[in-house]
Amino acid sequence: MKGLMRLIGRPDRVSDARFRAYGVRRDNWADMMDGVEAWSRQIATEQCLAALGAEGMPASAYRAVAEALRDPQLAHRQALPDVEDESGLYAAGLCHQAKPELADAEVPGHLYACFHPIQMAEGLDA
Repeated sequence: MKGLMRLIGRPDRVSDARFRAYGVRRDNWADMMDGVEAWSRQIATEQCLAALGAEGMPASAYRAVAEALRDPQLAHRQALPDVEDESGLYAAGLCHQAKPELADAEVPGHLYACFHPIQMAEGLDA
């Protein structure tokens, strides 16, 4: 926490009672992260990751599904294999709603990181 606050230009927060101990820091997490986000928005993602890495802080960027699907490391590791079922072959990371009875189910959006391949054929970006 000390290194992060120093990195974002807020060393004063190290002694701030809202952030000094873990328990109260959790209670004030949104305030602390507002400062981190304000800092990170001022620089490119690559610069942010490099600065955090230089301080020994593990970090990764949030990526859109399409960006993640183009990740060369994922391709190299074959982390997203093509899938074939009775309705056809689906490219790595792309899938369809296999069970029609679930089509109207309320499922959190973050559970669906896949798209029907027809979208790709119609030029819609994943």
